[in-house]
Amino acid sequence: METGRNPGQNRDLDGVEDVKQEFRGLLGSTRKFLSELLDIRKNTDKDSTKEAIIADIPFKGHTAWILVCSIFIASVGLNANSTAVVIGAMLISPLMGPILGIGLSLAVNDIDTLRRALRNFTVMVVLSVLTAYLFFEFFPLRDESSELLARTKPDIRDVLIAFFGGLALVIARAKKGTVASVIFGVAIATALMPPLCTVGFGLAIGNFSFAAGAMYLFIINTIFIGLATFLVLKLLRFPMVRYANSARRRFIGRVASLVALLVMIPAGITFYNVFQESRFVNQANDLIHNTIGIYQFNDRGRYMENLTEIKYNPDGVSTIELVTMGDESIPENVIATWRNQMQAYSKLENTELKILQGGQDDSEQKFNYVNELYEAKKAELLTKDERIRLLEQELSELSSYAKKQIPFNDISAEARTNYDNLEKLSFSYVIRTDFKSMDTIPVFEVKWKESARSEQTSAESKKLNDWLKVRLKDPKVEVKAWQD
Repeated sequence: METGRNPGQNRDLDGVEDVKQEFRGLLGSTRKFLSELLDIRKNTDKDSTKEAIIADIPFKGHTAWILVCSIFIASVGLNANSTAVVIGAMLISPLMGPILGIGLSLAVNDIDTLRRALRNFTVMVVLSVLTAYLFFEFFPLRDESSELLARTKPDIRDVLIAFFGGLALVIARAKKGTVASVIFGVAIATALMPPLCTVGFGLAIGNFSFAAGAMYLFIINTIFIGLATFLVLKLLRFPMVRYANSARRRFIGRVASLVALLVMIPAGITFYNVFQESRFVNQANDLIHNTIGIYQFNDRGRYMENLTEIKYNPDGVSTIELVTMGDESIPENVIATWRNQMQAYSKLENTELKILQGGQDDSEQKFNYVNELYEAKKAELLTKDERIRLLEQELSELSSYAKKQIPFNDISAEARTNYDNLEKLSFSYVIRTDFKSMDTIPVFEVKWKESARSEQTSAESKKLNDWLKVRLKDPKVEVKAWQD
């Protein structure tokens, strides 16, 4: 015998169905809202967009002169370390045209436009680098400013800026009534011109690593702007170029697809390599922060953060080089513990940790430190006044190190108290070599009173030498007769 549902059960089932219907309605409304919010196809002017991009491809006449002038302005701005001048040069630069043309031609299978875009792109690069090279070659002031050095080593952020900047640019180009402010903003953000200026600077001073790093940054920007253009135009379903000859149409379609694939492959490889290097640098900085960054020196030891070098080598052994100064050395067991901690980081497994330490006899290394700091960290010194301030500060600290090495005032006072016949005492370092190795020897010169007997001064000289070795904890101390 079947039993029917009671009224309470019917109300519960009806309530569940109502909730489901309301949820479906909410999802549908949300989907419709997002579709209307993010849809860019309705307001896209495909014909005008294509015509505008193709019109910006050629580099001749007025456009060529504008490019030369903008390169000169950017070079002056980079040389003077003026961000405002560099931004102004980027606003008037016509560098984007051929790059957008390459992305467009690949998206619509237009082989003729691709050929023109590649030809003008080559002209653009050669003309830009040549102009920058001539400027830096003949201009008397060629300081390695921070604006220049910032363009010599790209990282993952440059890849993301280029890709999303390219997306913003081509979306703005495709809109009816192009958004000019977006185009100007992308020109500033992606910064195509400063890397080309830096290439010319590197060639002018003979520093090919600068030139290679800057060209690598420019290639990254070019590839990812072109890739963004290709993807957006494909998403917007720009019409493909039609050819009367079906065989020619198929051939051109295959060539365009092949070129697009060849562009995407290095783009993917570049993104992967830069991403891996960024992971390595982040893990290296984390290791430094958790090891030597919190290490407590007992005496006048000091970790020189400004001289830290992190070198990533994807095909070999990467290195992390840390520098300490002062009289105190970090114990080997502590360094061994740090090396063991490296194994906890996936990107640091094949990395060599180097600790360069300054000890009591490393006077030459200490006094060379100022020059090393100046050469290694010019990118962080924004003004000449700041450079002078930093160098004066470091020279003052080095002077304090030198005074602490031999407490001469205390030594002379104690020696005068213990040796009645002592008339004069001097101290200096002597650098000595046997042409196989070099050593720094602390030497004291003593002058005894003329009334003292020779055998007495000889015995006291030996006693003084033994006392100084114990007092200074240095077996290399020597005592010599006074040289007038």
